This record gives sequence, C-alpha cells and structure tokens, in this order.
Amino acid sequence: MDFGTVFYRSKDSIKNLKIGVHLKKVTSSSIVPQAVIEQKVGSKSSTSSGMHEIRRQQEMLSQREEENFTFHWQQKFYSQREFDMYKHDRDWDGVIERKYHSDVVNLSERPNRRLFTYVNHDKFTNQKENLQYVTTSPNEVPTPLAVKVANVRRRRTATSSRLIDGEGITPKVNIVDQKPSTESRRRNHVIVTPEQTFYIMADLSEKDKEPTEDDEYVLCTIKVDANGVITMKPNFNQAQKPYKIETDRLGKEVYLYTLQNCSNTMNHGEKNREEKMYKELYSRHSQYLSSLVGTEFELPPLGVTRLVMYGEIVSARNFDYDGLFVRYIVHVPSREQGWNSVSGGSLAGVTQTCITKVENRVSALI
Repeated sequence: MDFGTVFYRSKDSIKNLKIGVHLKKVTSSSIVPQAVIEQKVGSKSSTSSGMHEIRRQQEMLSQREEENFTFHWQQKFYSQREFDMYKHDRDWDGVIERKYHSDVVNLSERPNRRLFTYVNHDKFTNQKENLQYVTTSPNEVPTPLAVKVANVRRRRTATSSRLIDGEGITPKVNIVDQKPSTESRRRNHVIVTPEQTFYIMADLSEKDKEPTEDDEYVLCTIKVDANGVITMKPNFNQAQKPYKIETDRLGKEVYLYTLQNCSNTMNHGEKNREEKMYKELYSRHSQYLSSLVGTEFELPPLGVTRLVMYGEIVSARNFDYDGLFVRYIVHVPSREQGWNSVSGGSLAGVTQTCITKVENRVSALI
C-alpha cells in the first residue's frame, strides 16, 4: 500500500533523528485464544474472579502482540532470521557479515521482537535500489535509461575530497576531468545526488514457523542526501490514524502501526547559538565570494542597468577580390530615450581583411 512520500530539509545533523514505532496486531485471530481462555476458566467465568482472570489473560495476550520501540539513525537491530543466521560460526566473506556475527554472538537476547532495521550498507538496501518496474505486467521491459539509473550507486554522502584513480586526493571543487574513462562517462551520465538509506522493518512471521524474507515488511523508508533533504515514506502520523499493513499469507493478518518523531527538541539557548553560528558562516562565505570577485569589478551607478551586446559578422558572399573588410556602425538610441553608450555616440568598427574561397561554386569570404 502506498502511503505517499514527504520531503524535509534540515540543517541539523541526521544523527539526532529518532523515530518511535508502535506496532499492534488487530486481526480477528485473537478471538480463538480468547475462547481457549474462557474454556480454561470454566465455570468461574460467571463470577467476578473468573472475569478478572479472563481480562488478565487478554491483557497478557495483547501485550505479546504489541511492540513499542525507538530507533536512532542507522541503528542496527537484527530480525529473528538474521539472529539465527549470524549466530552460527562459519566463514563469512565480507567485513560487515563478520561484524554482525560478532555482535550476535555477544548478544544474550534480542531487545526487539518483531521490529528491526536495515541500515545503509546492508544487502537489503542494495537490492531495494536495483531496477524496479513501474507496472504489474510480467512482460515489462526496462528502458536503457532505467537500467543506467539503476546501476548508479547512491550510497555514501559527499565528503570534502575524493579519490581519483587511486593516485591521490583531489578537492571536490575540481569537477573537470580532462581524460574521463568509460566508467566515468557512464557513472556521470546521469546527475545523481549521493544519499544514505535507512529502513524500519517488521517481521510478521508466525511464531511456530521459521521466519523468511517473505515475512519481512517495510514500515518506513528514510533517505538523506548530501544537500540535507530528508525523504520519508510514509510520513509521521501525528494526529492521523495509524497505518495498516496486511500479510500475504492465507490468514491475511492485519497490523496497525504509527510513526512518531522522538528527536530531542532544541531549547531557546541552543537555537540562538545555532542561528549565530549560521550567520557567521554565511558572512564568511560572502566575504570569500567577494575576495574571488575582487575590487576591480566595475559596477554601474545605482538605478542604471548596463547592457552588454556581442555580435558576429559570420560571412559575406559573391565578392570577386581578396583583401576585403567590413566597416560596421551600430546606432544607439538617443539620450532622450534613456540610452547612453560608453563612447557617447554611434558605435563603429572595422573587421580584419579577408580572402575569398569557393564553396559549392559560390565565392565566400573567410
């Protein structure tokens, strides 16, 4: 189900982002355990103690089907499937897999139950960013442009420098590559802003069965690019009703979840310090740009607009002799009409001398 995408722009560090998630199961399958509870209570159900026992059992059952958790940006929490996979001692190929194995071995138990995350360097993130089809037709063929865009990696946010051909560090402001390689042409053919991705997931598998990747559902996708733009799908609930997600299994279990912004707010003193810092930063940047322009740049008087025109005499035809030139005159409107030129009158000039050549049996000047 598509809940829409929202965009935020933030000057604050993305590391301060915290999102609270509340997941609750609301399917009618909870009626069956309730009937079992009533059968266990038996004849006591008509008494007050029996009703109290039923309520207590129902509250315990609802607490097991409900989960609250707060996630920080790029904070890794393992699903039950990942926990079972990484706890085994095997020859893991990648550095990330070995780190996950070490973390799982040191964990006595998972702090989360159904809720977990996929961070920027997980395989799931790379798979989600591969080519995605735009229709449900099995015969859909992606366009060449879609294939090229899908191959562009948007993993890492931009830094102050970059490594070129492994030879050395070059400042990022130097964007001109005099001898671009084929890979560089393919990579830079499409303008793509580097970004980081963070997924908040839910494992909605049945408790008596082994969890699989098909039981994992995306609750929220957050992307942050190098320009400070935060892309979030779906948005925070705030005062809106919870989002609903339905499993693909035969039982069609339904879950409701909410997303809340749990980031710490800044106090008045911190806001003033931050505004002062940004004003100082912008002032220094303006001074830097002024130093690049210099003081010799001539500005027109206040209230006057300067117009600069460039013209070109391209060619002349049907002349018989060499050593020809063109004398030109540009007439400027009068001062009464509000125009004025640097020379004070008509603008005139003379071109260089030219020689003739024959093009398609027509004599032309070059």
